[in-house]
Amino acid sequence: MKVTQSVCGVFWQFDLAREMESRGYLTRIYSTFPWRRLKREGVPRERVRIFPWIHTPWIVANRYIKIPRKFGWELGYLNFRQ
Repeated sequence: MKVTQSVCGVFWQFDLAREMESRGYLTRIYSTFPWRRLKREGVPRERVRIFPWIHTPWIVANRYIKIPRKFGWELGYLNFRQ
């Protein structure tokens, strides 16, 4: 059995990915976080694919400015769809 995971962030999915990798089941895990944040999760780099192009700027922007709720929802939707 081979498994591919996709997650918008990190959450418990990387615990599961680490366990599946140790048993030889993990093919790939996709995340919207940058590798800089994911490298501490303990999953080998060759198993991780990243797509931080929406999620990371959204998080950074939310720290410094108040993003209107409707626009935030749209960004969230785009983030989940990528």
